[in-house]
Amino acid sequence: MNRCCTYRALLRGWPFLALAILLGSCTNLEEETFSVVTPDKFYRTDREITAALAPIYAQLRALEWSYWTMSQVTTDETVVPTRGSDWYDDRRWLNLHEHNFLPSQVDFNGAWVDLYTGIARANGLLQTLAEIDVANKEQIEAEVRLLRAFYYYCLLDLFGNVPIVGDDEFVVDPENPPPTEPRSKVYDFVKSELLAARENLPETPPLPGRVTKWVADALLASLYLNAGVFTKNSTQINPNGYNSCMDVPNACQEAVRHADNVINSGYFQLAANWFQNFLPDNHNSPEIIFATQHLPEPGLGMNFVMRTLHYHQLTPSPWNGHSILAETYNLFDDDDLRKTIFLVGQQYAEPRGNCIGRQCYSQGAPLQDRAGNPLAYTPEINNVFAATEYEGVRVLKYGPDPAHVGGDHGNDYAWFRLAEMYLIKAEALNEINGPNAESINLINQVRARVFDPPKPLNLADYPSKEALREAILKERLFEFTWEAKRRQDLIRHGKYTRAYQFKPQSPQRVLLLPIPQAQLDANPNLQQNPGY
Repeated sequence: MNRCCTYRALLRGWPFLALAILLGSCTNLEEETFSVVTPDKFYRTDREITAALAPIYAQLRALEWSYWTMSQVTTDETVVPTRGSDWYDDRRWLNLHEHNFLPSQVDFNGAWVDLYTGIARANGLLQTLAEIDVANKEQIEAEVRLLRAFYYYCLLDLFGNVPIVGDDEFVVDPENPPPTEPRSKVYDFVKSELLAARENLPETPPLPGRVTKWVADALLASLYLNAGVFTKNSTQINPNGYNSCMDVPNACQEAVRHADNVINSGYFQLAANWFQNFLPDNHNSPEIIFATQHLPEPGLGMNFVMRTLHYHQLTPSPWNGHSILAETYNLFDDDDLRKTIFLVGQQYAEPRGNCIGRQCYSQGAPLQDRAGNPLAYTPEINNVFAATEYEGVRVLKYGPDPAHVGGDHGNDYAWFRLAEMYLIKAEALNEINGPNAESINLINQVRARVFDPPKPLNLADYPSKEALREAILKERLFEFTWEAKRRQDLIRHGKYTRAYQFKPQSPQRVLLLPIPQAQLDANPNLQQNPGY
């Protein structure tokens, strides 16, 4: 099956077919059924299995809005300023930016619903598989369990204390809905599910886009690195200091082991051209471990381009919303190729093809904003409550797809890349051993492809564990901007509540998002997170 057909199978799903013939006149309601497709008859071919898996994979696209927004807009990486009457939206974006988290805010409920929808879809298929015999059953079940574990991993990250549905039973009893479980129990559940699933997952995907044991390893490496956060409530996390994987027995060592599994697998390598990870044909990147697939077709594409570009920069008109803070933009080295993802200064009318960032808008007629001012992006946003159309650096990490249809672009969205395995291993080794040559070498391998001439780090410049931690955090910012890593990183490093130079420290409660009020109203067995 070619890639395009595989995409359509995963993204759209294959229809379930049932044939029934009604006999007699239209007033005769008795029917004779000649053919019915039941579960034990349906799950026989790769095509049919793909159809059953498609809704679980398709739900990943929803996370590119909800989980991504929580991971980005609540940090020093991303801001959505109010521009005239645009992007105010009942103050939701500025509430996220200011850490003014309200349980009633629609964004929190959206993230909750998106994640539990993925879990419900996985549970539905697991329930069916438990009742039938199919070829490769253990592998299919492992695939579903891994995807379900990923949705729980995101819940663990954002909300911490959440219900676990699907451990012993797949269907929620409406008369007795599941209670909130402690974050440490959710952590243990995710860990056990990933370890169990890994044993029965293949090393290569059955079809492009399907998960493998290396996806389990990548998730486990991240889970263990964040164990010092993921096993604690917000009241137990140190908001102003590093929350180490050393706080949990063997977690740092396990982070190294699972990162090494991916690094040494032989299936991945760092893309020589860093941009290859984000171009419309990035499905060819040798670095991407786990991604959401997209097609440049209605409802199946990526819309990151639309979120950030000005109304006049593309057809159809983008939304002119998301920007990066000047303080964060200014941290990037001018010689770092990764800084080219940002659009700053005068913009031009003719976007190039197969490009990202400033490469895309450097030719043609100078653009103007809607008021006739030069469309020249400025790093500074003087007032996020009343920004101009041109204030704020725009991030074009995922370049426009020349084949895009409407706002749908064909770039895949990478959840995990090999570069992260290098930096997870470097960070965990620093926690185990302090500054060491292997950690520095891992960081320098990631940096080597984005500096010409090279600018390697030197071990002598990082005499303490704290100094190397800070260097790794910065490298993660430079490497993973716009990839939904920043909130997690800042919390682990004890910087999330003091991420903004222009506002007082945030309250400690924001280290976990509030359980949405709509969910509390619907389920009396839920408990709100501390401080809300």
